[in-house]
Amino acid sequence: MRTAGLLFALGTLSAPLVAQVSVYAGVDQALNYPSAAQLSGSVGNRAPLEWWTGDGNNATENALLRWVEGSGLVGAAVVATASGTIFGWPSDWIDVGGVIYGSDVALRQLYTVNPTTGLATPVHASGWSTTWSNVMSLAHDPVGDRLFAVDLYRKQLLRIQRTTGAISTVGSGTLAGYQQVKSLAYHQPSDTLYALDNYTKRLLLLNPTTGALTQSVLVQMAVNRQFEDIQFFGGELYGSYAGTVNGNLDFTQLARIDLATGAVTAVSSIVPDCSAHTCLVRSLPEPAAWSKTSGPGSVTFSDASALAPSATFSAPGVYVLALTVTSAGGPLVDTVTVIADGCPSDPNKVTAGACGCGVPDIDSDLDSVPDCLDNCPTLANAAQGDADADGVGDLCDNCSAHANASQSDCDGDGAGDECELASGSQWDVNANGIPDSCEVAAGSVFCSGDGSAAPCPCANFGAAGEGCRNSTGVGARLESIGGASVSADNALLSVTQLPAHKSGILYMGTAMKNGGAGAALGDGLRCLAGLNRRFSVSQGGASGSFTRGGLVASSSGLIAAGTTWHFQVWYRDSAQPCGSQQNFTNALSLSFVP
Repeated sequence: MRTAGLLFALGTLSAPLVAQVSVYAGVDQALNYPSAAQLSGSVGNRAPLEWWTGDGNNATENALLRWVEGSGLVGAAVVATASGTIFGWPSDWIDVGGVIYGSDVALRQLYTVNPTTGLATPVHASGWSTTWSNVMSLAHDPVGDRLFAVDLYRKQLLRIQRTTGAISTVGSGTLAGYQQVKSLAYHQPSDTLYALDNYTKRLLLLNPTTGALTQSVLVQMAVNRQFEDIQFFGGELYGSYAGTVNGNLDFTQLARIDLATGAVTAVSSIVPDCSAHTCLVRSLPEPAAWSKTSGPGSVTFSDASALAPSATFSAPGVYVLALTVTSAGGPLVDTVTVIADGCPSDPNKVTAGACGCGVPDIDSDLDSVPDCLDNCPTLANAAQGDADADGVGDLCDNCSAHANASQSDCDGDGAGDECELASGSQWDVNANGIPDSCEVAAGSVFCSGDGSAAPCPCANFGAAGEGCRNSTGVGARLESIGGASVSADNALLSVTQLPAHKSGILYMGTAMKNGGAGAALGDGLRCLAGLNRRFSVSQGGASGSFTRGGLVASSSGLIAAGTTWHFQVWYRDSAQPCGSQQNFTNALSLSFVP
């Protein structure tokens, strides 16, 4: 350390009551998927990160330094005997049953130290032999009460008698070939000593009985950084990660070494202006870890060991996340619910589900297939059978043998039109997909006296769909108001707009005269040609209208299924408007079915 002003008395270090640790995962939250959630966990009465190191340049600042993360340097005490002898080159301090032991390189002595006052008490009156002039880093086996050290110059693993300071060797030349071994730590679960060589950056494993050495991982130290001391705490390896400037130690930092990979992770902030060789971890914050308790997808935390990481989700939905803190009394857990809303505009959904957003995932028939996907939502059909592949399930299909997505059934008999047409029980002469028995055969009007056909004889044009104008001022009209079934003989023709009390004759023909344009005759247009057949005379009466049915029966067998006939009515009239006393309606074509 370069600044004497940093030295001050630690005062009396009392042992306050330790409050119980608590954990809080934060408030529940909702966000629009795929946005990240910012978590905000906290730990009450969490242990501080506290570690001790030493400033050892063998001058005036030979102090034990106490560092608390977040507060910085909270105490320093010069390490010296009651008579004033300064232990100015501490290579390590370790805690053995609550007693702090240290070794001094320059004085070649093992001693105990009061961390509050810095008072040093040598274990042995005189120093070690000059044979052991660089006794570095201590390591203690608490079960066997074995105290170990290494000699940097002699490349030798040592064992020290803790009550007398007597030194003995473990093996011979156990660290030969490794130039910068300054650190040593005992791993109780494996009964193994760990050493670190700053020159090769190699972690070394030593047998504490024989000194046999095995190389382990390369430690990933940064440029101008080295480990001056290492220590196991809570099952993990930590060390004083020192930095050099112009070859001299200038600062240090607590860091963790991954035993499997050699990766180095800074744990504390930097202790500045400090030529430290020692590392004594006193407490670490209880480890915290985030995990997913439930949810439809995976969760990725930016840092699962941090209290306030961000979290992203692989799928929308409701997630329960747990913050677990491992305390001395066991794990403590609190949870937070995060809704990653994949349907932000749908108040009833947070995930699209089978039916997407905005559509309820209802299953009316309880067959585990939602209505939005069910080809028969009214009847349970988990197998979704659809023999004709028309999108209508077989259980609901009124014609499962033929594709009929519209499910048309014009006669309401429960049998789909497609099946009735395919079986021949219904006809569809006009090939429009509708059984002829379900259609009103409107017929096809032609040869109207509205000017669209041949000219009316004396320009006595009528309106669209009717014959040439008669004495009533309009043209007579012929329409179909029935069917076209031969077996049912249900054809029915209607004649309207005749002069009152005039007779008319319905006749039919096989062809259209003049291509359907007709030719002038009397006061109207004659529209039929080919084979003709007349029906009996009908009277118009006062209303000037009549209907005519029974055409099949009256046709002497001419009207048969599959034939088309053309119909027109010739009727009597007064001398007006052209003076011939006869006129015609428009013409009409009908195609007959069975």
